[in-house]
Order: sequence, then C-alpha cells, then structure tokens
Amino acid sequence: MTPNPSEETTPAPQYDAATEAFLNSGYDLPIKQARNALFIIAAVQLVSGIIAAAQAPAETQTAIWIETGILTAIFAGLALWTRKKAYAALLTGLIVYLAYQALLGIINPLNLLSGIFFKIFIIVYLIIGINNARDRQ
Repeated sequence: MTPNPSEETTPAPQYDAATEAFLNSGYDLPIKQARNALFIIAAVQLVSGIIAAAQAPAETQTAIWIETGILTAIFAGLALWTRKKAYAALLTGLIVYLAYQALLGIINPLNLLSGIFFKIFIIVYLIIGINNARDRQ
C-alpha cells in the first residue's frame, strides 16, 4: 500500500544556534529594545544618583545612595528577567517606572516635564516590547 501524500509528514528543518537566532531576531527585536530600555533606565538612575549624591549635603547622601541602589538594581534585574519572562518583566518595569515618575511628580511637578522626550522614548519602547512579548507567550 502506498502512503497518501497528504498524510506524509515532513520533519521540521534543523538549524544551528546562530541560524535559529538570526531567524528569530526580527520577532524578538522589540523585546530586545525594551530590555535595553530597562538597562538604560538603570544606567540613568545610577549616573543621576552619583551626580545628585556629589552635589547633596552630607546628611542626605545616604538616602540618595539607597534610592539609587534600589532603583538601579530593580531596573537591571527586570532587564535580566526579560530573558526568562519577558512579558512579566516588561510590564513590571513599566509599572515601576510610571509609579516612580508619578512619585517624583508629586514631590516636584516640574520633574514631570524634565526630560520629557527621554521619558516618552522609554515608555514607547516598553509598551511595544510588552505587546510583542504578550503575542509571543
């Protein structure tokens, strides 16, 4: 008995790791950009914390270092977590970023306008990454 051609299954092609990474790179690009946005937030927090601590009076430097360390660790940790759970990490990153910006806005409303283009850039990349990660789940 000859097999029916419509019933035959063709095995999926096997690719090496580099080829597989290249083939998936276009789909993961928004997630990678969002991950980079989280790393950028961490770096900006670190640099701005160092500058703020250098200019602050001695009695507030400890608080600035604690805030800087916590925020840098959170955003760097979320960026690393995107390799395992991209959707959860990016969504958490967006929520933490927006909450922190809201808190800064409550303390000083001018903070909301300071660096507005950078903030929009970060939020857009995070949202695009979240949408892509949700589709990928």
